[in-house]
Amino acid sequence: MQASTSTLDPPNLQKLSGNVIASVVQRSRAYYVQSQSVCEQSDMTTDRSPPASTAGTSAVKPTSTRAVRSARQSGDRKMADIGSYRRQCRERRRKYQERYRARQRQMIEDLEACNLKLQREIEGQRRKRNTLVRFVLTRSVWHVAVDFFRLFKRELLTANEPPVMTFLRATMAQDLDAGSVHGLHALVTNWAVFTELFQEVHIQLRGLEQVADATLVATTTTSITFTSRSLSNLFPGLTSSRADPSNDRKRSRIACRLQGQILVMHGSVLSRWDGTINRVVSLITQVDMVSPLLQLLDNLEDVSLVFRHARISPECSLIVGSASIGTIDRVN
Repeated sequence: MQASTSTLDPPNLQKLSGNVIASVVQRSRAYYVQSQSVCEQSDMTTDRSPPASTAGTSAVKPTSTRAVRSARQSGDRKMADIGSYRRQCRERRRKYQERYRARQRQMIEDLEACNLKLQREIEGQRRKRNTLVRFVLTRSVWHVAVDFFRLFKRELLTANEPPVMTFLRATMAQDLDAGSVHGLHALVTNWAVFTELFQEVHIQLRGLEQVADATLVATTTTSITFTSRSLSNLFPGLTSSRADPSNDRKRSRIACRLQGQILVMHGSVLSRWDGTINRVVSLITQVDMVSPLLQLLDNLEDVSLVFRHARISPECSLIVGSASIGTIDRVN
């Protein structure tokens, strides 16, 4: 053992040379030091030290550059996306505003068109109203006439029918001029007697004609059926032996001929309207009873016997008198 050997020296001290120790690089410190220190250290190392220093520097710089470039590219993409989103939002808002303004314009146009249409309709209704006002009397009398014959289309109803009385009170004057009778009550009473004495009384409207501003004439067809009750009450000259004893056989023959016969008569109804009270003030009925009787009996002599002592006129109107009053009392 040599005298210079110390107990603190390693056992292989002889195999270790200064060059080996000098070539060792402190890697940990070299990785964190600044680039200037690394350059100074690389100058002091031996020929084998540059590869290690070069390797450490080349391993750090490309990674940092790519990270920075990637971060910049990512930021650029985000900014581009934000700009695109803002442009899309502005475009959507612009289109929405355009649609809103278009709807507003369309609504204004529709309102203007609707107002124009309403103005035209109002003007048309005003002209129609003026026309109706000028012809209110004519229109009213036509209306009443049509309703009157529609109500009596099937048969002449009795006086105690509520629909009949409601209509008559609403359209007829209380002092109605009905020709043979005066007053609404008297007319209704005559209708009641007529309906009771004749079977199947039918009135059919054939036509309406305006003869004056507030006057109408209706052409009608009236059908009645003779019964024993109608012959005995309205034609006593045919059934009573005290009427004319010399013609009993002829009167009996005529009565038998009329029994059960249906008589179809043509006639007219004149109605006059009073606009001041909005009522019918005149209702004159005329029915030709002679023509169908002449066609049935074949001679005027027999027709004259029918109306001798009769309580009904050749115009098919009940004759007001003591006899007719008695008939009314029996019927009611």
